[in-house]
Amino acid sequence: LFQKVKLYTEKLILSLSKTYNEEENSELARRIIFVCCLNMIKPLNINGQMDIFGEILISYNCSNLKGELELNHTIKHVQTTSIFKDNNILADRKKTKIINKKKRVESVSEKTLTDFLLMHYIEKVLGEEKDTSDYSKENINLSGENNYSYPIEKLFLYNTFKRAEDRIEMINYVRRCLLGYPLKETDPWARFLSNMIGSLPLNNYNTLQNVFFNPMYREGVYNSFCTKVNIPPMAVDKHIDLYKEYKWYENYIIDSNLLSGHLEILKAYLIIEGHTSCFFRAIIPLLGSPNSIKLFSILTHGGKSINRLLELEEFLNGIDRKLPEYEKVMPTNDMWLLWLKLSLVSDEFNNITSMLFDKIVVSEGFITRKGIKYECTDENIDKAIIEFNNEFLSNEVKENVFSLIKKNPEYARTLSYFLEKYASMNR
Repeated sequence: LFQKVKLYTEKLILSLSKTYNEEENSELARRIIFVCCLNMIKPLNINGQMDIFGEILISYNCSNLKGELELNHTIKHVQTTSIFKDNNILADRKKTKIINKKKRVESVSEKTLTDFLLMHYIEKVLGEEKDTSDYSKENINLSGENNYSYPIEKLFLYNTFKRAEDRIEMINYVRRCLLGYPLKETDPWARFLSNMIGSLPLNNYNTLQNVFFNPMYREGVYNSFCTKVNIPPMAVDKHIDLYKEYKWYENYIIDSNLLSGHLEILKAYLIIEGHTSCFFRAIIPLLGSPNSIKLFSILTHGGKSINRLLELEEFLNGIDRKLPEYEKVMPTNDMWLLWLKLSLVSDEFNNITSMLFDKIVVSEGFITRKGIKYECTDENIDKAIIEFNNEFLSNEVKENVFSLIKKNPEYARTLSYFLEKYASMNR
């Protein structure tokens, strides 16, 4: 089979090129095509089924034009990568002329976008192209305060859209830079993203995985400008990569302080099924202490208010859980347990601890981490207080909680419920 693939590829590529004949067709440049099967294997997958993986490199040479075409085949998709090799040498006379042109453009005080593009291509020709990191200050970024007003034209100056992979990356990056800004169908940014999506191979597994199988598509942030793609929500849930999404959100927390952006992300996480029944429940505990503190500080205005948490509660309460795609959306009480857990990471949130305790509804009968039904007895409450005192928390946090319990003994009951319920949620 592998040998037939190689022979077929050679015949196919040669058939698409004019045949060179030195005697009859001397005006045609000689074309050389070489096909190499770099790697072809047929292993068994975990289900005992045969998978076929192949990697073919096609090299071509026509006059001064050289290049390679790499084909990668897996069980899920075929990926094609083009590699161009430019061996042309710039003559000194032309080089001097180009350098002088560059100096004239650089001397202009108020440069247009065309001037910047011209300088960019001159640098490319001269081999002086800057590293993309040099453009980072001018490029759109997650920490931008008003990304919506960023000129779309500048995206084409500081980014590449040549390959499908480049466009996929930019679709995700730009959409996340614009979180918190609702995009209508006629919006310039919506048209830009729609055109980018329309230029992608939508039958490609990588496209589906990276553009559509993510919380942003699931929550509906593409709906206003991506109407021709309609993937069932539960199908999206099954393909979301928890680890990839966690790493992205970790970086988003580091780079962005935009409250509306975080709220939009969290609303998406709250409705996604899978990963212990709820994506939100799975991803929040993964965040390390510094990121947890920063996220919760953004949501609570530095530990002063729970208004935004109440907004998320209202969002959850407004979901129709009778619909199949929302059957396993987490209860609001579980969300408050997670917020209480985050609040105990730092004494910055001591002022809102009592508010979080008040939001938690104590209920008995769930199965604990020990496999028994929970009962809020005096014995269990005493054990919970001892357990909490042994937790790796700051003394200021512990003293604040014990002070609240002293003022309101009902909080001891809430603490016992919290410790058992949170532990059972994350078994």
